This record gives sequence, C-alpha cells and structure tokens, in this order.
Amino acid sequence: MVCKFMKGVFNSRPPQPKYSGTWDVGLVTKKSAMLLALSASKRQSDLQAIDLRFKKYIPEGVSFQLAALTKTRTATKSMDLISLCSLTIKGCAL
Repeated sequence: MVCKFMKGVFNSRPPQPKYSGTWDVGLVTKKSAMLLALSASKRQSDLQAIDLRFKKYIPEGVSFQLAALTKTRTATKSMDLISLCSLTIKGCAL
C-alpha cells in the first residue's frame, strides 16, 4: 500500500530537468577552436598538437607545450610553447 502511494506521488509530480537549456557542444567546440586559432596565430599542425596534459597556468594566462612533432619542428628542436594571455579590459581580467 505504501509502495502504491509513493508511486502515485512520484507520478503526480515527476522530476524536472536540472537545466532549462543546454549548449550545442559542436557549436561551442567550433567557436572555441576559432578563438584559439585567431588568438594563437599558429599553424594548423601546431594547434592540432596541443595536448591538455601539457598545459601550465601562468599569471599572464595559460601556456601549452607541444610534445608532438609538427610541420615546423624537428626531433632535435626543443618543444614549442604556445602562450595565450588573458584579456584585460579596464583593469578587469577576463
């Protein structure tokens, strides 16, 4: 009897979704990739070589070490570094 009562209560007020809307992940990924390409001004092979395991947060922003070989880097050359500075507008860091 208690089980039927609980089922009835649950069915009369089903749970609501946690979020009212969600983002399209594909669109967000494309926009993020475009912003990264515009701000880094590197070759496509350099951007593809970015690995999040090699990120380092610095006071000025974030930097990535490229562990993979790219079109402009050979095995004898040291790892390239891509640094992205944080944007500051009117004394407010974004």
